[in-house]
Amino acid sequence: RLCCKKDCIIMDYFAGSGTTAQAVYEVNEEDNTKHKYILIQLNEDVNVKTDVFKECVKLNIRPKMQYILKYRIDRYLESVGKKADYEFYDE
Repeated sequence: RLCCKKDCIIMDYFAGSGTTAQAVYEVNEEDNTKHKYILIQLNEDVNVKTDVFKECVKLNIRPKMQYILKYRIDRYLESVGKKADYEFYDE
């Protein structure tokens, strides 16, 4: 909200788990805007010794950051009754 006017494109070069995408969806809903996002996440493995890795296995998600990101966005959209409206480019 601080740096965008109506209907901007927000870029996140270190997308991580996708919090930027969720924030864009939430702001669009709250402010009646149509911001879009571009997220970039390196093909980064999750450390096998972490709880995040175990959770990925449990949820049948490939233990890489970009798949965690996709899972998060999909679950968020599902929770608010929306269908996926993004393109996901795999490695």
